[in-house]
Amino acid sequence: MIRYDFDFKSYYEGLHPVSHIHIGNKNQIRLGIPLILSPKVFLNFVLRQNYPAYWKGMIANSDIWKKTYINEKSNLEGVDLKFWNTMDYSEFYLT
Repeated sequence: MIRYDFDFKSYYEGLHPVSHIHIGNKNQIRLGIPLILSPKVFLNFVLRQNYPAYWKGMIANSDIWKKTYINEKSNLEGVDLKFWNTMDYSEFYLT
């Protein structure tokens, strides 16, 4: 199971990032992300991680898809810096 959370109310510096991915079920694993993921970018992350053969076909056969995906990922909005501080940068996180 892979889940994306974006929650201002639960932010706690160095412990609970405002933007993060959970991997697994009923655990406390949170991989912080200093970006706000769009549904398409999150879906592509899930496809890449769970279906590598399908992903390989997508990136090998569709230049339009690649350009669209890269463009969308490049244009993601960053998390407001009041929700991404020194301790958040000190942890391992996804970029």
